[in-house]
Amino acid sequence: MYTLEGFQRSYGKQDHALQKLASQYLKRDWPGIKPDDQRTDYRNVYAVWRSYLEGTVQVTQSRINVCDNYKNEISDPAKTVRLYKEQQLKKSIEQLNRIQVELQDSVKDLAKAKKKYYDSEQVAQAVREKADIEAKSKLGLFQSRISLQKANVKLKAKRSDCNSKATHARNDYLLTLAAANAHHDRYYHTDLLHCIQELDGGIYNHVKDYLISICQTELEAFQAIHNTFQFLLDKSNRVMQEFNQQLFMQENPVFHKAQDFQFQPSDCDTYSTRPDSLTPMHRTGSGPELDVGDQYQVTGLV
Repeated sequence: MYTLEGFQRSYGKQDHALQKLASQYLKRDWPGIKPDDQRTDYRNVYAVWRSYLEGTVQVTQSRINVCDNYKNEISDPAKTVRLYKEQQLKKSIEQLNRIQVELQDSVKDLAKAKKKYYDSEQVAQAVREKADIEAKSKLGLFQSRISLQKANVKLKAKRSDCNSKATHARNDYLLTLAAANAHHDRYYHTDLLHCIQELDGGIYNHVKDYLISICQTELEAFQAIHNTFQFLLDKSNRVMQEFNQQLFMQENPVFHKAQDFQFQPSDCDTYSTRPDSLTPMHRTGSGPELDVGDQYQVTGLV
């Protein structure tokens, strides 16, 4: 699984490689561009291409700066927050365990009070039912009225005692129930929230700051990228094919126009060039001599 730090590290390596490659291409010679010439004619496709490489270097540098910003402002502080959170986790677990033990003891006391109340009520109910039955019973064949009265008095005393115990158990159960509910409410509304707050340790504020920093850094980086390529887009529209063709022919001497062809007389030809011109010709040798008036220009085939 990729983490933000690992993604940025991979991102930075790609930018370093791209920046290195673009820098190497920038060291080359560019047709129609002099190294010391500060003016740039963007009709030249090579000038735009060089500007693109320069823009690539700038863009990759901005991305590298983004990676450094992630490391300095997000990654390293996040490690510190993580260590602090781990320390707080140990303290919070110890505190939470102690609070939960107290809550469990409260629930156990409630269960004991409830059981005692139920048992006391069952005993009291049994005595009450027996007392009601005895009160409705008639004298038996061998039972005297005095013995019946004594039994009723004894049964009433037992019923009163059982009712008193049941009432005491019910009151104790109600008090224990109220205490358990109060402890329960305190656990969920106070103790548990306090532990969670200590465990968080302001982590959400830290994450908020990280997200703000990430968004601001990305916006600044992409704004720089947008400005760079908007500039390159405008300059790319100025490239002209005719200009580049002319530049290509100027940069390559093989396409330059050679000197005009000159007449080269044969050694056997009776015509020769005058010293002051390559074009005028006069007859020499064994032919008839020509005076100055007979001289003429050779302008074509003779």
